[in-house]
Amino acid sequence: MDYKSQDDLIYHDEELSGHLLIFQCEDIRKEHTGIHARVAILRDDINLAWTVANIEKDEERTRLSNRAHKMLKRIEEEEKAQGKVIEETMSADGLKLQLDNFCAGLWREHLKTTAPELLYGDDTDQPLEFVLRPFIVKGGGTLLFAPPGRGKSFCAQAMIVSVDAGVNILWPVQQANGLYINLERSAQSVRQRLARVNRALGLNATRPLLTLNARGHSLFDVYDAARLAVRKYDIGFVLLDSVSRGGFGDLTENNPVNKAVDALNNLCPTWLGIAHTPRGNEEHLYGSIHWEAGADVVVMLSSELKDDGTLGIGLSVDKANDFSTKQPQHTLALEFNHNGLSALRHAEKWEFPELASKHKVTMKEQVMDYLLDIGKASATDIAKETGLDRGKISTLLHNDGSFVMVERKGPSVLYGVRSQGSVT
Repeated sequence: MDYKSQDDLIYHDEELSGHLLIFQCEDIRKEHTGIHARVAILRDDINLAWTVANIEKDEERTRLSNRAHKMLKRIEEEEKAQGKVIEETMSADGLKLQLDNFCAGLWREHLKTTAPELLYGDDTDQPLEFVLRPFIVKGGGTLLFAPPGRGKSFCAQAMIVSVDAGVNILWPVQQANGLYINLERSAQSVRQRLARVNRALGLNATRPLLTLNARGHSLFDVYDAARLAVRKYDIGFVLLDSVSRGGFGDLTENNPVNKAVDALNNLCPTWLGIAHTPRGNEEHLYGSIHWEAGADVVVMLSSELKDDGTLGIGLSVDKANDFSTKQPQHTLALEFNHNGLSALRHAEKWEFPELASKHKVTMKEQVMDYLLDIGKASATDIAKETGLDRGKISTLLHNDGSFVMVERKGPSVLYGVRSQGSVT
């Protein structure tokens, strides 16, 4: 049988009385009892019958084909009554045979999508791409974790708005259409927070962000709707608030967590999930170790509240698959007034001493942070801006493989970060 595919659909079509008779399948999967799938029989765009069935059971295929044949005969009789000529028809046995043949080869056809292939190494030395440097790798999943009430949602919302709008005020970003899946807060709360984040990033307060509001539901509940939105709106980055509402089972068990990570990876290659910590431990995210194993980047959020109400947020890379975790802590300041968030900015180095004490910044980290912001600079310029010793900076740039000479400008040699990609 000739199979065709489109997105997640596998289908076969053939001409019948000047129309297309279509057998189609989606969501095919192997379960303990056999191969299951959502199978439908259509004539053109008319759905004759569909069901979710074990396609290896003859009685389930028979019920589906009988229902479809009854609907097909009814449609043909109506067309005859209207004077239309029906050139040919299909018997109930013929329709059942076609469905049997279609289902018989479905699993083998499905396996073609996951068949192994010869994969050749990419020797072009392409730099790692970030959607939001250095926390969100393009094509990777990030988990942002902290105890409740530390500013995770504000921070994550600022991240997705920055990416969606292409705003580089807080982080270097690569613009991508964003989808915010809100499972925690009311739609009104999200609207109010969005307006304040927009203003803090220099945007119009009413600028929209594609959002799926489903408070009280799980990712499992809204997954199909989210997938449709990802396709329809060409979504390149998804934010989930939060992963604790996956709906796949106990988060301390391995299988449910693997299912949740798989769902996020299949939903969109680039995603950020907000996670929580267990009671009494702020340095690890809650649940199975497979959360950390499944994510490409894990970011720990620390916070410090000043007497004037300004909230300091420190972001530290706790785990990274494709780059060093020895990244400088990124510290933000969130200012509030009687209406809520009023400003969101980079914090001064002296502003939050508790956060600074949790992460002692090395000379290399300071140099790397400066070059990531500027792009390229000489040892002399770096020393002037950071206050570090020029000789030590020159030795670091010359000997450390993390840095690369970019160009000569008169007597000066300009350096950049070797892993620096298209987002600068």
